[in-house]
Amino acid sequence: TLSFAEYASTPFYPGCTPPLIVTKCLSAAAIVIIVSVNCFSVRLATYLQNFFTAAKLFIISVIVVAGIVLLAQGNTVTLSNAFNGTSSSFGAYGLAFYNGLWAYDGWNQLNFITEELKDPCRNLPLAILIGIPLVSVCYMLINVAYFTAMTTTELLLSPAVAV
Repeated sequence: TLSFAEYASTPFYPGCTPPLIVTKCLSAAAIVIIVSVNCFSVRLATYLQNFFTAAKLFIISVIVVAGIVLLAQGNTVTLSNAFNGTSSSFGAYGLAFYNGLWAYDGWNQLNFITEELKDPCRNLPLAILIGIPLVSVCYMLINVAYFTAMTTTELLLSPAVAV
């Protein structure tokens, strides 16, 4: 919710970081709303989760398409030396994949909801086999879009890169 609050409040404070109190209050309000919806109706919570997941994938698609357009226009300065100083060892690839698994915690959380799944023997592996590659591809494409649209310094200084 802190990440949500950071991204939701940043457009209202152009050129500066939102006050910490605003971010924390927005984050607390989001927690209260999420808990309230889950207490009120599991079906409504499922509907909202599906809606916001689709909305998130739509926004990711918009950012990726914008990055592709900028890439086609020749904005490749940041990408020209993207892999300087990096390692191509097998361990580095494993570490990168592990960090992707950490970022996408759905593979772990699925184990806690198996009793709520219909046909968990089929749907649990299917969710993992679809979810992990989908999230990995989204992360890769959105990072290319970010590096196409911004310099490395701008990325490091931005509190909410997608904004």
